[in-house]
Formats: sequence, structure tokens, C-alpha cells
Amino acid sequence: MKRETRELPLTVEEFEAFYVQSVGRLTGQLYVMLGDLQEAEDVVQEAFVKGWNRRRHLDGDSGPEAWIRTVAWRLAVSRWRFRRRTADAWNRRAAPPHTAGPGPEHVVL
Repeated sequence: MKRETRELPLTVEEFEAFYVQSVGRLTGQLYVMLGDLQEAEDVVQEAFVKGWNRRRHLDGDSGPEAWIRTVAWRLAVSRWRFRRRTADAWNRRAAPPHTAGPGPEHVVL
């Protein structure tokens, strides 16, 4: 079954109204989920940017706020996984092997 799309994308005014109406609620929800206000603000903003690019598909009847929340959550999970992999890589790195310095017989003056 093919999803219907609007013939015209949301206008700037419609999208701004949607943003103003839902950004605080979404940021609060993501803050509760993540425990980090800065991270919640970042992923919600990034999700709204993605929503702006898909505004033709965001229909008021199909729950655009749920779409933004899902995208923000997925972005947060992706960031967490990236940080986790980076930390794991740093923890796995081996210390350089110990090599003795040059002895007096190798130093030429």
C-alpha cells in the first residue's frame, strides 16, 4: 500500500508552528530517556532538520511528532554506539612494547 503524500510541502509557517508547539515536549522526553539535556537538544534539533527535508511526507494526521521523536531517538542511539565503539577501541589498544634505551656502547660522541 503506497503512502499518500501532500501535493505541496508544509509551508514555512506550518512547519514553524509545528516546531514551536512540539520542540519543548520532544526535548523533555528525550532528556528523560537520555539523562543529558545537551544531547537531547542536539538530537531533537537534528531530527527537526531531517523533518524539514521530509516535510512533504509529514502529515498532521499521521503524527509528525512521533516521527521526529523516533528519528531523534535513533540519532541518540547512533551517537551512543559511536562513542561506545570509540571508547572500546581506546581500551583495546595495547601499550607499546618496552624497549631498552641505547647503552653506553651505542652512544658515539
